Amino acid sequence: NTWEYTSEYSPDIVSSELIYTVSFADEEKIVLSAWDNMLRHKYDESSWLERSGIEKYAEKYGIVVVTPNAEQSFYSNMKKGYDYYDYIAKELPQFIRSTFNVSDKREDNFVAGLSMGGYGALKLALKEPDTFCAGAGLSACCDWSDSHYSDFHVSIYGKPECPQEDDLFYLARLQKENPNRPRLYMAMGTEDFLYDEAQP
Repeated sequence: NTWEYTSEYSPDIVSSELIYTVSFADEEKIVLSAWDNMLRHKYDESSWLERSGIEKYAEKYGIVVVTPNAEQSFYSNMKKGYDYYDYIAKELPQFIRSTFNVSDKREDNFVAGLSMGGYGALKLALKEPDTFCAGAGLSACCDWSDSHYSDFHVSIYGKPECPQEDDLFYLARLQKENPNRPRLYMAMGTEDFLYDEAQP
């Protein structure tokens, strides 16, 4: 199902795809899936529905899957754009919980994504460990601080470098001693062009 609402972080109508399974259970788990929306991939928030078996798994495991559109924001509050991080990390989970019968328990909330969405999922899990118990990055852009992303940095942050608080390796180090640090899962083929940057 596609649903739309007006976000406080954007004057535009926000569109998201939602898979909601009907269950007799009191609460259901929610997975916030950040899908890569880079134009060169020709994917958007509907791609999980159209190109995967996620509906089958949502029904089988009784989960809710939300796939928001983050444009090319790298899940950040943009200097000359919208506050996508606040929208996806704060507003969207609150909206989902107030609209649907889903659990707000940390252990029932996960985030996952592919490529730019994989970066966003890992970033959300690492920056919001009280909200998400786990994050998965599939073929994720990991070394976002690398200079070959400087054009994106300028369009998002207004300067050619990534701020430390958006660097996944820095965020992971901050969580090292946190007893509630999120579980992380990463998957990437050795021939993937992003493979080398994913190495610590």
